[in-house]
Amino acid sequence: MEQKTDGTKVVIGRCETIEEYRKKYYQKNKEKLNAYSKEWRIKNKEHIYAQLNQRVRCECGLSVKHRRLREHRKCSRHINRMKIIDQY
Repeated sequence: MEQKTDGTKVVIGRCETIEEYRKKYYQKNKEKLNAYSKEWRIKNKEHIYAQLNQRVRCECGLSVKHRRLREHRKCSRHINRMKIIDQY
């Protein structure tokens, strides 16, 4: 397989983008990939929960759990603190 600079890859004589190749591969191997993913999540359950429950420092200065970070960035407390920070 040869990779070109325009984001395409040559696959056995025909040219398709990497994205198209991945979609086709996923469609062909959907059950296998889903089974592997499910098995991996079961094996690594403790690691996943430990990572999600880990406290991180937000840009606004507050400490929040990683699993709530996206929700926190939308709340008024975060928005107001960021406005104050941006003023300085």
